[in-house]
Amino acid sequence: MKQHNRAVYLKEGWIRDPYICLCEDGFYYLTGTTPTYGDTCEAGDPYNLGLDHVSRKMGLKPSIVGYQIRVWRSPDLAEWEYLGEPFSLEKGYWARQFPDAFQNKSKKNWLLWAPEMYRVDGKWVFVHTSPNL
Repeated sequence: MKQHNRAVYLKEGWIRDPYICLCEDGFYYLTGTTPTYGDTCEAGDPYNLGLDHVSRKMGLKPSIVGYQIRVWRSPDLAEWEYLGEPFSLEKGYWARQFPDAFQNKSKKNWLLWAPEMYRVDGKWVFVHTSPNL
């Protein structure tokens, strides 16, 4: 890959806490903190300056962090193909253990931060921070 002395544009839209892994199929896989797929707020806040309770104290917009793990793949770290959303908090451990906490809170308040993904014994394993519901 060509050396750069400036930021490299990876993909449209914002991503925080990026995590990239190289897998046995030769592709790089990217995930990170992102808005929920299809959230129209991203167009109006492309840099997501809000951090919920912090943003409210500062008079900023609330965060548009989503509740899904979104994944892209690339053969060269330059061109990225969107693969979709293989996981959402709706499918996770906490939603099964505490369904009332999820049913009584708007999905806008379900925040999934800093996901990572690993291949273990031929299966994908997703790790992320737990929601505060």
